[in-house]
Amino acid sequence: MKNEYKIGELAEYFGISRDTLRHYDKLGILSPPQNNDNGYRIYSRADLLCMIYIKDLREAGVSLKDIAKLMKDGSVEKAEAIMQVRQAQIKKEIEDLEYKYCVIEDYKLSYRNIISTLDEPKVVTSPQMIYLMISDYPESLMLANKAFKSLDKSATPRLTFIHSMEYIDRSDYKDMFFNESHRDKMLKWALSMIDDKKFEERRSFDKYPFKLIRPCKAIHAFIETEVNNDYSAVFKLIEYMKKNNYTLSGDIMFRSVAFRNLSKQGADYYEVWMPIK
Repeated sequence: MKNEYKIGELAEYFGISRDTLRHYDKLGILSPPQNNDNGYRIYSRADLLCMIYIKDLREAGVSLKDIAKLMKDGSVEKAEAIMQVRQAQIKKEIEDLEYKYCVIEDYKLSYRNIISTLDEPKVVTSPQMIYLMISDYPESLMLANKAFKSLDKSATPRLTFIHSMEYIDRSDYKDMFFNESHRDKMLKWALSMIDDKKFEERRSFDKYPFKLIRPCKAIHAFIETEVNNDYSAVFKLIEYMKKNNYTLSGDIMFRSVAFRNLSKQGADYYEVWMPIK
């Protein structure tokens, strides 16, 4: 192993630029002596080993400012403190990434189901779900979302319409859907989420008015509702239920999957859970 290295050699070894090494020198992170004859920086074997340490820290996201402190101070207590701060930052970054991953995974699976099973109702056992009613928009929506986050930072609740079961058998049911004031009585806003992590057992569950829906027999489907208040997909589900001699045993949940761009012709998509007996 050589004992001396020129700036270009060290830069090549570590895959960095000469300007980076000059910047390290300026910050006091790695300051080699200069050759008196030509003024070139001459790095020693100790500088090479030190550079390995610096590179590890940079790849772990430690700032140049903190690295400079470590190189100038040399205190292991200060070094540990800096590592603890960076470790906490990384933990937060991991949590943020896990949340983003969960959101993308949830929507990806929903889109896949839309593509493969749109308007194909099936009788299944529904998952356990929890929801919070939303009384006014958007204030209570934000509060409800905060409540879900108290259960789990990676929670991804969906905007949901709760369809009251008491209106289904009315003779004027379809007409009521096209009357805004009547429709507002039938459909209530909520945030809902599948409870696959036993949220009901967590302390913060009782701090908010969460409602719990136990697993039950249900008609499950992904539906499309087009522009101009086209509710034919909803009516088809009701007809499917009656045709197969089922009756409702609870309120229907329409969990949003995707909303249309209001400036263009498009459709909203919902995942529907219809409890039956």
